[in-house]
Amino acid sequence: MGAIEIELINARMKRASLDARKRREVELLDGIRIAERDVSEMARSHEGLLLEYEDHRATLSALNAKHHDLDRDIIHNTNLVETMSMEKDKYGAMLDGLDGIGRHMKAREGALWDRIHSLQGKIGRESYREALEWYGPGPHRVEFETEYPYRADIDNPDPATWRRWKSYLLMEMAPLELMPHTINLFLRQVHHGLWDETQVTVNAKHVMQFGPRYDGNIDNVTVDDGRGSFHHFHRMGLDKVSYQEYNPDYPHEQYTIGMAGRPAGPDIYINKLNNTVMHGPGGQMNDGEMHNEADPCFGRLVNGNRPFTDLLTTMDGVPLANVDQYPEAKIRIKSAMILLKEDDDHWVFLERGKKWNEKDKILPLPEISIEL
Repeated sequence: MGAIEIELINARMKRASLDARKRREVELLDGIRIAERDVSEMARSHEGLLLEYEDHRATLSALNAKHHDLDRDIIHNTNLVETMSMEKDKYGAMLDGLDGIGRHMKAREGALWDRIHSLQGKIGRESYREALEWYGPGPHRVEFETEYPYRADIDNPDPATWRRWKSYLLMEMAPLELMPHTINLFLRQVHHGLWDETQVTVNAKHVMQFGPRYDGNIDNVTVDDGRGSFHHFHRMGLDKVSYQEYNPDYPHEQYTIGMAGRPAGPDIYINKLNNTVMHGPGGQMNDGEMHNEADPCFGRLVNGNRPFTDLLTTMDGVPLANVDQYPEAKIRIKSAMILLKEDDDHWVFLERGKKWNEKDKILPLPEISIEL
């Protein structure tokens, strides 16, 4: 084979190689164009999906807002239905006549009484806990140091000139679980010294009543008029019970201790006679709408250094000033103290500021002054 033929063969091979390269370039360019087109289509598809996603999210947000509005409307409509149902019952009762109205009012009154009884129960339980913490489980006694005129000369009718004597009147409280609210209030009054310098305010045939002075406007709590004034009871929020506590197991028998008033307090009285009916439930028929209530009965007299009947007889000897049955000469309560039973036969005074089980630790009396 000559040189010319070899050159021809080489030229053909070079041309074939160039043609193959051009075909590959064309194929690559076609592939790139196809890929670019696919990418462009995918981008357009992705953009469409994003727009569709935003539309769905906006739709979901609108649906959630509508759901919230519907829930609110349901609650409102439910309350409206309940109100309309109550109105329907009320007006239905009115249409049915007075009997229907009576049933409606009776049901409402029953619900209110249930609430009142629940509150009274809670007050009683809290009073029991407080009394137990401060004064122990009992028995509890209170000693009144009394000062009174004694008629030594039968020819002297003026009690203002009689010699004044001192003696002690001893009371034992009812079991704490029977009258917790009234007992706790009275013991707190005594422990705060509020009964010091009080007096006999009424001495009738059936009761002897003790209480503070009532001078001027009782709401003027800034008045400082010494011990024995109602202002001090009122200022400390210890003047009256929260409700007319009464226990049929502790009635107003002779020589028991009751609390006077509606609501009761702070005056207390000795039942000189058996006043079970007069001071029990329904006994005060002149007391308006609350005539079915009773006075709290929360203690009884016990003998101390002398029989209490002797002391009452002596006090009964003081003439009365007028129809109000107020003694002409003052019968004073100089001081009052709580006594607690330490063992079978030994009673000890509870110092003011101390709790019953913390003999060596003096505590400040709780400040309970209230806004009026």
